[in-house]
Amino acid sequence: MQRLTIPSFLTDLAAEPRAIRALVAASAAIGAAGLNPTVFSPGYPSVQAALRSEPDVEILLLLATLIGAGLLFVGGILSDSDGRRGILLGALALLVVTGLLGLVATEGPIFLTSRLAGTAAANAVVPFALALVATMYHGITRATAIGIVYAVYGGAVALAPVLVTLLGPGGSTWPAFAVAAAAAAVALWIAAPRTPDLPAMLRHERSYVVATAVWAFAIVIVTSGIVGTGNGVNDPVRVALIGIGAVMAAGYLVWARKRGGEPEAGHLHVERRAVTIAVAVGLVIGFAQAGPLFQLTLFFNIVLRYGTLGATVATAPFIVALIVAGPVAGMLLVRYSPRALISGGLAAVGMGNVVAALVLGPQAPYIAMALSFALIGTGFVITTTVRTAIIFASVPRGLPGTAAALNQASVQVGSRIGLVVLTVVTTRLALDAFGSSLGAADPGQRDAAVAAFADVLKAIGTPAMGPIALTIAPNDLTAYSAAFTDALRQALLGTGLVTLVAAPIAWAMLGRRDPLTTVWDHSDERTGSASMFGG
Repeated sequence: MQRLTIPSFLTDLAAEPRAIRALVAASAAIGAAGLNPTVFSPGYPSVQAALRSEPDVEILLLLATLIGAGLLFVGGILSDSDGRRGILLGALALLVVTGLLGLVATEGPIFLTSRLAGTAAANAVVPFALALVATMYHGITRATAIGIVYAVYGGAVALAPVLVTLLGPGGSTWPAFAVAAAAAAVALWIAAPRTPDLPAMLRHERSYVVATAVWAFAIVIVTSGIVGTGNGVNDPVRVALIGIGAVMAAGYLVWARKRGGEPEAGHLHVERRAVTIAVAVGLVIGFAQAGPLFQLTLFFNIVLRYGTLGATVATAPFIVALIVAGPVAGMLLVRYSPRALISGGLAAVGMGNVVAALVLGPQAPYIAMALSFALIGTGFVITTTVRTAIIFASVPRGLPGTAAALNQASVQVGSRIGLVVLTVVTTRLALDAFGSSLGAADPGQRDAAVAAFADVLKAIGTPAMGPIALTIAPNDLTAYSAAFTDALRQALLGTGLVTLVAAPIAWAMLGRRDPLTTVWDHSDERTGSASMFGG
């Protein structure tokens, strides 16, 4: 019998004992961060109801998302300027406390305070964990390790809202907080003996940490404005975001020009072109993955009547693709160029959206939907893993926390925007489709019928849905399902086409130069500078 051989791209992970221990610690920690219940996420029923009834809420959610991204950069600054493992361990301990508080305080000031503290703690864990893996591994092995960490994080983030709604609309959220507290406690136990300190900047070099974080945050803000809020090109919020980000980026460039002659400047060079492209790709891929996946889960739940648990199980091919594609992405980098993998990953996610749009309907074959989920999951992880490698290769070795924050912030913002925009757009399209289906009905009756459908859309996933569902006539239910399906089909097709267009653009913008052959693995080593680190 032939002996099973483990692929070298996996065995290389364990070549250095300290590195594999750090990988285990980082995976446990980032999994705990992903499970932190973010009850104000645009994916939760109460927030969805607010979005469908008051579309202007999307502006508040976008601002809250950018504030969350800002907290990620604060965590990155702490990791780079301090680097002590106590940052990670303290954040995990805080996640344990906030998870336990969520079991006993389900509303009021204590609950709100615990959720804010939990979000801050999770945003401190993510950059530290990613930076830990990035500093322990090199080259292709680093990409494989990052892929594993992101697979864990992606699975945890996907599971978190399921746990919140596990007991149904209006049910207790205790499973989410119990699992979150337990996961954080286990992660703390695993990480305590396995987490080393990160390299830290010397005091006189910390201004570079802050300045680079400001520039990175500016790029995220500008790209968020370009992706938009779903209100058209002339949306004032869009214009304001682009303007604010541009001013911040210009301020950084002025600062960098003034400090360019100092000895440290050469060692802290950032490949801005590669990073900017990677950030833009992150927002697009986050948008094209999170929004469609959430809306398709709703489709299984309310149109095909799978129920909450059944709809979640139906998306299993996405989770499987996340887990499998993560470690494989590093192996693919050996054979294919980064720009081929990024453009290919974008194309896969785009095709996944298009396939879902083409087959969507009450009689949609599940095998086609499974293919759609697999394409979205595989493309998302491969693109995310490779663009993460590009960002880390384009930021100096002394700024791993900032690189991790920049990487995560772009995907996080893109995902949140995707959830918000697709919810608002799908709602508008569904109401328009239903209104059009009424034909030449009396205007008063037509408005009343559309208002009734709007109430149904607002109630999806909330306790109010039960009583409302009992009052819906069978004919109306059929019309509602058809309108929602048609709206979702248009939204998925539009998202897929935009992502497919982004694929060749990313290919062209990345150019022939290998974006992994930049400052991380080469310039720092050539200079031999030890001044970047506190040791």
